[in-house]
Formats: sequence, structure tokens, C-alpha cells
Amino acid sequence: MKSRVMVVAGGTGGHINPALAVAKACRNLGAEVMFVGTGKEMEKKLVTAAGFVLTAVPFVPLTGKGIAGILRALLALPTALYKAFSVIATFKPQAVIGFGGYPTVIPLLVAKLTGRLYYIQEQNVQSGAANRFLSKWVTKIFAVSGVKGFAATVDVQTTPNPVREEYRKITAWNTPADKVNLLLLGGSQGAKAVTNAILSNAENLKKYPLHILLQAGSADFERVKAECESHAWTHIEPVAFINDMPARLSWAHLVISRAGAMACTEIAAAGRPVIFVPLIIAGGHQRYNAELAVKSGCAVIIDQNQALAVELGIFLEKLLTDPAALSKMGQAATEFAKENKIDSARLIAETILR
Repeated sequence: MKSRVMVVAGGTGGHINPALAVAKACRNLGAEVMFVGTGKEMEKKLVTAAGFVLTAVPFVPLTGKGIAGILRALLALPTALYKAFSVIATFKPQAVIGFGGYPTVIPLLVAKLTGRLYYIQEQNVQSGAANRFLSKWVTKIFAVSGVKGFAATVDVQTTPNPVREEYRKITAWNTPADKVNLLLLGGSQGAKAVTNAILSNAENLKKYPLHILLQAGSADFERVKAECESHAWTHIEPVAFINDMPARLSWAHLVISRAGAMACTEIAAAGRPVIFVPLIIAGGHQRYNAELAVKSGCAVIIDQNQALAVELGIFLEKLLTDPAALSKMGQAATEFAKENKIDSARLIAETILR
């Protein structure tokens, strides 16, 4: 009889993508896999594309202000518990693994109550609240190097975040032959502050051999496109969303990105030098995520503040006028990638299936 593993993730691509990598690894090792999420359209799209069926367990809003927040949680709780018990009773998994965020709390607690082994994977250096809560009863935690926030008594196995195989197959960084390819990643929603910082420097950057692929996000795409066209900024190519991220990272000589956990991991696995602009409302988590890459010499951090456009422009000009400086970052990125090309998804899958 096949081993059965229930994979639980939802809410954001940062949780779902590593979960899918582990789900695929479990399937490749012969296990039967059930993927559980909240049922949102973005989850369905990602999970279905990976060849899994998404089973929905209602999300319990465990955070909220005042009496209204408490009432919302209490009203959602019975349905979520019933569905989680029903799913586990039907599928009968030997093991359950969650990937952070509040959507994982009820399914993993029910897994514990029904006698299942359960695991969690933490993508961030600063552990999230849901994973810290669940760690009290967990079988094992898989987490990135330097993870903070878990008790010393917890069994933590250090491993890079799981990424798709395509990221680990990206070829090493090469010196630009003519133009420098700059990839600006804003995620599906874009990063308006970073986009505006680049647009502020667009006229000056036009004099350099530079091609900028700017992921503006669907909400901001038309504005960015119109501004580029009105100024004839042909060196900037705005797109709403990037479907084939490994291919774009392979194309890039330099990346500008937020410092979400999975963005850091994917850029590191690709071996590309990067300018991180951490999201300022992430409780400092994003800065922690970027620290290892900065220490390796392949990344810098520029804070999002009133001087962002000026500081970003100065640093880009430094790299564009000093090819040796960009080459040094590129070579450091290639070395850093060797530490991040481990097949973490398979290592986690093997541990669970043992």
C-alpha cells in the first residue's frame, strides 16, 4: 500500500510553491499526496498546474481586532474543524506537513489530535506566528539556516527552501556580452515604490547599454506602460506578470527584488546578483531573509525610504560604469548558488516517508 502524505498550504505563493515542490517529490517517491488549501482561485491555479487536486478546508481568521475578530474566528471554527476531521478520516494520511500561515493551523492540529505525525516547513529566517504555535507539538521542523523564534528543544533540520528543479538547472552567471539585462521583480501585485524608483532614474539610465524587464503587477501595468511609451523609454519593458520565472532569471545579469523568503531562495538557486529592497511592513522578516546573500557578496540591501530612488540610481550607475564590480557580484552569486542547489524537496520528502 502506498504511503499517504497530506500537504497543507494556502494564502500566498510563498507558502504554496515550496509545498508543491515537496508534494511533487513525495509523488515521485511513490507516495499518494493530498494537497489541502483554502480554495482560493490563485491556489487552484497553481495546484492544478502542478497536477494535483486542491481540497479546501475553510480558513479560520485567527487574527483580528476586537470582538468582531473573535466572533469571525468562532463562527468559522466549527466548519473548519468538521472539514479537517472529515478530510483526514477519508484520506488517512500517515504524515501531514504544513508550510506556514494561519490556513495550516486547523488541519495540523486535527492531524495531531488524530494521532498523525506532522511536520512544518519554515521559509523565513524569522519564524512566523502560526509555525511557532504549531511547533509545540511538531514531529520535526524543516527550516532555513539561521532560523529564529523556535524553542531550543524543537527538532529543527536545516535545509534551503524547496524550489522547483528548473531553478537549480539555471546556468552560471556570465559577463554581459553587450547589454546588461536587469530584472525587476514586484510579484503578482507589483512593488510600486521600487517601480517608481526605477522610473525616476529611467531617463538617466537610457544612456547605458541596459534592458530592464519590469514586473509591474496587473494593477499597475497600464500606468507603467503608458509612462514608458510617453517618454519613449524603449530600454524598459513592462509586463504585468512573469509566468516562466526560471527562464527570466536565467536571462538576467542583475535582479532587483523584494526579500520575501522564496524570492531570496529562487534568486540564490539561480545564482544571480541582486539588489534587495525589503518590504517595510514585513516586521523586519525580509531583511533577515536577505542577510546570508549580503554576507556572501552577491547582494546588497537598499531600504525603502525617501532616498530609495537616489540610492538605487547611484548603485546602478556604479555597476553600469564599473563592469568589474558587477562581475564580482556575479561570481559571488555563482558560488552562493552552489549552497542553494540542494534538492531540499526530495530531502524533506524522504524524511517524511521514512
